[in-house]
Amino acid sequence: PAKLAQIAKSFFAQEGLPYDEALMLEARRLLADFIGSAAWEEIKGSTILGREIPFFYNFESRISNCELADPANKFEIRNPKSEIPMLMRGTIDILYKLPGGQVVIGDYKTGQTKQDFSAQGAAYQEAVKRALGVDAAFKLIALR
Repeated sequence: PAKLAQIAKSFFAQEGLPYDEALMLEARRLLADFIGSAAWEEIKGSTILGREIPFFYNFESRISNCELADPANKFEIRNPKSEIPMLMRGTIDILYKLPGGQVVIGDYKTGQTKQDFSAQGAAYQEAVKRALGVDAAFKLIALR
């Protein structure tokens, strides 16, 4: 707790924000639940390749029709059969290598994890494949 408070105070000061005791209590609770968990043990025994890794890459997307997902959006597709270059971007929370050599993309979640994160996982896996040339597993790390 003392080390966490020291790091947080330094971060808040650097960002020009006041120290937030309620936020610190929540962070302590989250860390207390996480430390000692199966995910913690796996990460602790691994080689950390990176944390908070930003990525972006181009990919092609074929639009198959002109239907709008949200009619209120006012977005119009003029040529639905053309290839449209798209940019995928994101930030990988943690990338680590297990003792057996498997590379793992860890995505921390503080909220409910019942929704489907497979599209996010696939995008992150593609980023790692393009950057490192390896197939990585994608794992959600629930902190609550």
